[in-house]
Amino acid sequence: MKLSKGTFLSGLVSLLPLLVAGHSWIACTDYTEMNGEYWDADKCRAFPRSGQQFVPKTEFGIDKGYNFHGAEEQACRTVRNDAGAYTAGYPMAVYYPGQRVVFTHPTKNHVADPDCTNNHIPDNGNKIMIGAKDADADPKFSEFQLLEDLGVSPTGKAESVMTSYPKPGFQNAPKFCENTDKALATGNFTLPADMQPGRYTFLWAWSFNGPQDTYTSCWEADVVASQSERDSRLQQRGQDSGDACDFNTNCNGGNSGESGTGGESGTGGETGGESGNGGESGTGEETAGCDNCLAFSYTILKTNVATGEISISGDFPPPRADPDHPGQVDVRFPFPVNKAVFKIGKSTIIPSTETTDGVFVLSEEDLAPLAGNTITVTVRYDSGAGPDCFSQAGRVRIQHVGYIAQTTLDVNFEQEWNGGGMGGIALPDSRRTLSEDWWVEVQFPCPELTFQVWYGNDQSSAEQKALGQYVIRQPEWETHNTDHVGFTVQNSACELDDVVATLANEQGGQQFSVTSPALSTKVTATRPEAAAKKAGIVLQAGDFLNSFSSGCPPDSLTVEGNDKVVNYHLWLPKAVQFQTLQIHCTTPHTNNNLVPRIVRFSQACFTQDYAFSFPGPSV
Repeated sequence: MKLSKGTFLSGLVSLLPLLVAGHSWIACTDYTEMNGEYWDADKCRAFPRSGQQFVPKTEFGIDKGYNFHGAEEQACRTVRNDAGAYTAGYPMAVYYPGQRVVFTHPTKNHVADPDCTNNHIPDNGNKIMIGAKDADADPKFSEFQLLEDLGVSPTGKAESVMTSYPKPGFQNAPKFCENTDKALATGNFTLPADMQPGRYTFLWAWSFNGPQDTYTSCWEADVVASQSERDSRLQQRGQDSGDACDFNTNCNGGNSGESGTGGESGTGGETGGESGNGGESGTGEETAGCDNCLAFSYTILKTNVATGEISISGDFPPPRADPDHPGQVDVRFPFPVNKAVFKIGKSTIIPSTETTDGVFVLSEEDLAPLAGNTITVTVRYDSGAGPDCFSQAGRVRIQHVGYIAQTTLDVNFEQEWNGGGMGGIALPDSRRTLSEDWWVEVQFPCPELTFQVWYGNDQSSAEQKALGQYVIRQPEWETHNTDHVGFTVQNSACELDDVVATLANEQGGQQFSVTSPALSTKVTATRPEAAAKKAGIVLQAGDFLNSFSSGCPPDSLTVEGNDKVVNYHLWLPKAVQFQTLQIHCTTPHTNNNLVPRIVRFSQACFTQDYAFSFPGPSV
């Protein structure tokens, strides 16, 4: 058996005291249902060390003081005592080489799900460690070896990602919002096929806020020579044998087409067997705009969930009109879908966005590195609403869509009156996959308008409005839930027929400037970050404005334009010497007025790094 030591141990051996109310622990070390929704004590065949004292099987998630910050000299909550730590009701685990082991833990409010918490609850590491075979005592923390890295759960992603399960890492709890404190979460790892029989100590290490905030749970397991020997041991103590099933695929009746009432996905007879192994699976229709480079097939059908695969040809993506901007892939199912999760392997989720009309949008940039491979798709739907047979895979439409940086948009007036009207600006789904900031630019044929919008924020400057120009941005939640910007406009002095609207990102639209008089440098770019870089300055949202590492900075620095950052920060290294420096920033606020912010200070020479910040726009 070959086990590599994790390099992350150096960050774990010196742990800080508990700083937040975060905590969790392993509650079961051999659970028979992977990705399950609810705790069932009958499905737990083994427990962690001292389980009878700390993890009562009838009170899942109740805090008995089992949460523990492991330290170098004591990695586990309790000292090893195989004779006293396990009982007939809370037995030690029995595994076999190559087994996929499922474990459970309570969520304890630490899942990022916008349906009931928020998108930014952290997850910074989930690892299964292992000690030496047949050891008599616990090793030091740094002496455990890495068995499997379970990844981390996504944070700060689109709502479709954050509310989709299963997830990698700690937050794999599909019913979290029903009981945020005590919901069931599961994880799994696989033992090496060449693992030598013997007794091992296993350690689960979960880093919540970071490596210095790591919780551990420990347990022992006897690894026997074969699956049949494992099954025999389980049967001797009156437990069910067999491997864990996956709730999303083959639990509760297997993976034949339970939802089918006939045809190829039937529940019995010849077709039941064929549908179980995907023998009748069909490929998707040819992809519009992409020469057979994407195809879909079902692998499993059930009453309310289906699993399929998207095959990506080796020559994906095809050439496109604008090579500097990735396109998108639209996946449309022929039935109402509650959720769809796109994954690489068993744990890595590919971000997707669901549109209002049920299309799941993936970025070409995410798929291009997977050319020549397949991705797994798990689709959830209401019972009876899904496909009836495997041949219906051909009805799943996969369309490759290119994107051009500046796109003309349709402007439609729903009502018109003398000198005014009400209408909408249609937005393409492609905007959801743009990695850069994007906005809508509207040009009216006359200035001095009364213009109001909804499903968007008017961020136009007074100068732009005077020219009949408007800049509109959508907040994230509106981007994911609306397909247009609504507006009313009024100006009795001119006709409003020739209205031009465009979708733009960094290749077009509004200009930003950074001026550095001392360097005789003035550059213009579409985003302030880009302008600052060209001027030898770096301006980033929520980060630092790095002035100059040596020499004299400018005596005046001006940053102009509309941006969405909350604060601009200036950092000046101690090597910089100057007499005075004036910072002038013009920032838009919610009332669309440009508010100047001026900061002045004098210092002959800094002996240490100096930093200050001033407010950006209110968002």
